[in-house]
Amino acid sequence: MSRKNAKCTRCGVIMVAASMVATGCANRGVNKRSFMCPECAKTNERYGARNNKEVGGVENGLRYGIEFESTASTEYFRNMMFRYDYIATHDGSLNSTGERRYTVGRNGWYTESSCEYVSATNKGLKRFAKQFLEIEKCHNEGHVEWDDSCGTHCHISINNMENGEMSMIRAYYNSLFMPLQAVMTANPVKTEEFFGRYFSYSFAREITENTRMREEDHDDRYAWINAVHNSNIEFRLNKFRTADQMLTCIKFETWVVKTILNNFTSKYNSIPRTERKQLAVKTANKLAKKLESIYAEM
Repeated sequence: MSRKNAKCTRCGVIMVAASMVATGCANRGVNKRSFMCPECAKTNERYGARNNKEVGGVENGLRYGIEFESTASTEYFRNMMFRYDYIATHDGSLNSTGERRYTVGRNGWYTESSCEYVSATNKGLKRFAKQFLEIEKCHNEGHVEWDDSCGTHCHISINNMENGEMSMIRAYYNSLFMPLQAVMTANPVKTEEFFGRYFSYSFAREITENTRMREEDHDDRYAWINAVHNSNIEFRLNKFRTADQMLTCIKFETWVVKTILNNFTSKYNSIPRTERKQLAVKTANKLAKKLESIYAEM
């Protein structure tokens, strides 16, 4: 009897193939099989676990991380995400061990609880184009489900913001982002179409005059633009609908980050303190006008 071995797509352990979870492999051809060890197939990592892998080459100087939230996913989808260097993490609706409970879905085995897939750090956007097409295909075929509570959060940074950029952004957070939000709230239908969903207190809160991005203030992180982290800006409003929509959204957010870095943080220390708010407002108006032009073409 043949005892062929196979390698787990997530952890790399080599085991007898017959003892592993085998699925078709979307990115290796129709007749290819891909394997997960029993542990990786059924166990999520703890909530908040970091994906320490870095992939891609230098492209635009920025680094990206995606948190893809789902209400249910099949083994096929889980394995596909592992092949694109995501990890599967525990969510608040799971039990304390992170073990997934299975139920039969419309296209295979679903987890009864939600799962957050966390990407590797991507040096540039190129790798996401293919990933997003696969995610869209899997959703259309019933391999993954999500609802409005499920975001596709995008973290963007440059050199981990090691020159203090995030402190500068937090100091003038409201001035930088309130004008952009005003365009969004004035156009709710287009905002939902572009970003994938609209504001909600539960998962992507509107910014108010009382919003303060303090590192010690845990509640601040639920704003639709989260600047609590020292190493990146997190865009929380995003929700995956189609590959094209998601990539277009992230390209705009890339432009937002670059505009802030080039027009605000790079000049921050070279101007008097009394002029910094004026510079933030000037930068904010650029952001708002850009989104207005995008909405005008929709």
